[in-house]
Amino acid sequence: MRIFFKLLLSLFAVETGIKALFTSGYTADIVHKKGILEEGTDFITKPIIPQELILKVREILSR
Repeated sequence: MRIFFKLLLSLFAVETGIKALFTSGYTADIVHKKGILEEGTDFITKPIIPQELILKVREILSR
């Protein structure tokens, strides 16, 4: 996942309008403790409930 995050950071440097949602089988606490994602990164854990995914995507797109 770190490789994709680093790639995304590179893309953010070039194009500021990119929006991303990360997912993992790990809980959000573990992901943040291990330093996989930075605080404030849009993140959803598995199993993904369709309604939660829809709400999260709407939230991200509305920013």
